[in-house]
Amino acid sequence: MRYLSVAILFLSLTFLYTPLQAQDLTQRLRGRVLDANTYRVLPLSNVKLLDSDESIQFEATSGEDGKFLLEKVAYGRYQLQVLAEGYETYIIPDFQIGGGKEVVLDFSLQATIFEAAEVEINSKNEREFDRPSIHMIKVEDTEKLAASFFDPARVVASYSGVVQSDNQSNNLIIRGNSPTGIRWRLEGVAIANPNHLPNAGTFSDRISLSGGGQSILSTQLMANSIFSKGAFSAEYGDALSGVFDMRLRAGNNQKNEFTVQAGLIGLDLSAEGPISKKSGSSFLVNYRYSFTGLLAAMGVTFGGEDIRFQDIAFNLSFPTEKAGSFTIFGMGGQSSNVFKGARVDTAIAIGKDRFDIDFGSRTGAIGMTHTISLGTKSSLRTVLSTSRISSSREGKLIENLDNPAVPVEEDELSQGFLTLTTGLTHQVNPKLYLKSGIYLTYQSTRVLSTFRPFGSDSLITRASHEGATQLLRPYLSIRYQAKDWLSLDLGLHAQYLTLNGSFVLEPRVNIHTRLNQRHHLSVAYGLHSQQQLPQIYFTRLSVGGESAFPNQDLGFTQAHHAVLSYKYRHSENLSFSLEPYFQYLFNVPIVPDLNRPISTLNLIEGVITDSLVNEGLGRNYGVEAAVNKYLSDRFYTIITASFYESQYTGFDGEWRDTRFNGNYAFTASLGYEYDRLTKKGKNRVWGANIRIVQTGGLLLQQVDTLASIEQQQTVFDETQGFTDRMDDLFRIDLGFSFKQNRAKRSRVLSLNIQNLTNNQPLAFRVFDIVEQKVVERRRFGMIPVLSYRLEF
Repeated sequence: MRYLSVAILFLSLTFLYTPLQAQDLTQRLRGRVLDANTYRVLPLSNVKLLDSDESIQFEATSGEDGKFLLEKVAYGRYQLQVLAEGYETYIIPDFQIGGGKEVVLDFSLQATIFEAAEVEINSKNEREFDRPSIHMIKVEDTEKLAASFFDPARVVASYSGVVQSDNQSNNLIIRGNSPTGIRWRLEGVAIANPNHLPNAGTFSDRISLSGGGQSILSTQLMANSIFSKGAFSAEYGDALSGVFDMRLRAGNNQKNEFTVQAGLIGLDLSAEGPISKKSGSSFLVNYRYSFTGLLAAMGVTFGGEDIRFQDIAFNLSFPTEKAGSFTIFGMGGQSSNVFKGARVDTAIAIGKDRFDIDFGSRTGAIGMTHTISLGTKSSLRTVLSTSRISSSREGKLIENLDNPAVPVEEDELSQGFLTLTTGLTHQVNPKLYLKSGIYLTYQSTRVLSTFRPFGSDSLITRASHEGATQLLRPYLSIRYQAKDWLSLDLGLHAQYLTLNGSFVLEPRVNIHTRLNQRHHLSVAYGLHSQQQLPQIYFTRLSVGGESAFPNQDLGFTQAHHAVLSYKYRHSENLSFSLEPYFQYLFNVPIVPDLNRPISTLNLIEGVITDSLVNEGLGRNYGVEAAVNKYLSDRFYTIITASFYESQYTGFDGEWRDTRFNGNYAFTASLGYEYDRLTKKGKNRVWGANIRIVQTGGLLLQQVDTLASIEQQQTVFDETQGFTDRMDDLFRIDLGFSFKQNRAKRSRVLSLNIQNLTNNQPLAFRVFDIVEQKVVERRRFGMIPVLSYRLEF
């Protein structure tokens, strides 16, 4: 605790030091206005900043190059509007201007059709989409929502239909689906799991490919990202539950700027600035080292675990006059979790104390994008990217305190992607747009899973493979704007996996109608498919004394997904939405045994050591409601409610609850922001945020006590499915912040507390080899995170 006290004292003294002279508290806002589909610049566009009374405070018009500039904009919150003839008005209802960094933004406007009798001007909040089940995640959300810990994946858990699988991780259960159903993307391309500690929150402490303890990408680099949770557009594929499409922002191309952030998450150092002011090229780079790693270097551990991570990421931007815009981006991170078992009899209290566990993970990605406008009606975007995650875990049993620990578990899992994608958007006429493209992906995999049965002297291999395959995914979408109030999106996505020749065609459709400016109705349908996890394809069994891979020929798991969406927009700042949905999954791999209802729909990590067949089914259905009030009049709120069922069938055809069937989820996020300008010319902003989470308990398999005693490890009763329900989760998160804006810098001191009431519900039940009985393990309790950020 003395290290924490010193850190708090240092941050407090640093924050309190402030020069006394008054300064001009204004900032610049500049950027470009573009056509959202063709990327051509839009001259004579009008950019306005309005106050709470909707009176224009600042205004600028874009030039022939689409660029605009607002000088000396006073600090504060505004409603930002971007208007261009023939386009929907683009609105940001809670736009903030502050100190420290210049605001540089590009606005992409959607063309619209105006009827002869049209009186009202069509407008769209930046967070609104014509397709249902889509959310925009802003960097500000990671700072504003209580206990999101600067992780965009944790922000998503505040939206309807999304539940964290565990407080420790950002694995996301979307509408009752396994977290493995999500697809992570960066700059429009699928990438390997971009998270540190991918074993965090998993039952067996093994590697997952869907989430982890903390995102590798620092929010210092991120632009607005898109999260889609069903009935995807034709561009998205190889996913069943959700797509998280993360984007990077460009650095400032006119001046150098820096950010230093220190807290219990880690130390963040960020720099950005021009490479060439003449060409407009820029750089943005960020390095982060975990606070737990700093403590571990001083000999301080958490529950005996040495937890460390670090990462670096960058984005280089190179615009040109005629050849389009180029970017080069990359990220890399490594994390580890080491636990050393007890070497003294009196220190052995639970089964974990008899093990040495060494976990490590490395993740990296690098790529290049090229975007070019082809005349006034077409654009082309091309991305070349490669990414890889390599994780390993070794468990050693301390059988005798006088002898070295003996290996009993070894797991390795590596997954890599090399992807080339190109997409062409073309405007046929003012009502009709076409978009087509293809993803060519080379996938490499290394899988190894071994264990030593009780009483044996050798390790047995459950999965083992090293190789590669290719995935081809062409797509075509058509958008027809029949009327200014009616649009139709038709699409087709295809997937071909060279590993076993699996091929699928996936139709997509979305109809959106605007009944009037306040009432919107959409209906969407999509057929989605996803390849199996590497450890499923490459399960190794011994047949007749020889190794075999019986699951290598499994086809895609597929799902029909239908969503009906109603949205009522009371104002630019307040809306209500209601979405009933139905998802029917088929071709699900299951164990062909009438007495063992095992399905891959219940898998997060680990290996199924059986031959599987594509004969299982699944269904997820429910209704979601949400009220969103964006920050205005100093107050914001997000209130969501979800009621759902998640079920599957085994080989016997009986419908059972999946392990993710929590039945309901409720979240309420509220925040208040107060700012004032002091007589000495200081702009101070106080923020208070609270998030209340109530979710239904997930399910577990029953532990077979007799078999566990016999094998000296946790053995589940596989004949009943998931029937042991965990406790419901109730959690209160709090966040407080104090920000000082000055002419050339800003600084923020924040405190976030996850699980204020220290509620620790049941996480799972295991057989403990020390106590020789089935014991309960609880979830994490209260987690406080103090943070200080300086921008200049």
